Amino acid sequence: MKKPMSRLAAAEAMKKERLRRGWSLREAAKRSAIDKGTLQELERGGGGVKRLYRYAYVLGLQITVWK
Repeated sequence: MKKPMSRLAAAEAMKKERLRRGWSLREAAKRSAIDKGTLQELERGGGGVKRLYRYAYVLGLQITVWK
């Protein structure tokens, strides 16, 4: 099991991966079926845990966060 990280660290990792892939927020929203505004919230460290994990999955990231 991966060492748990803070929500902010997870958010930063997700944004970094999205940008590495060259995806806009609009493209990421389309691929993840998560509203663009919600993605912005997730990338700032907010939002629900279920959506956080779904977004990480779409980005190909394995994360474990403190709840």
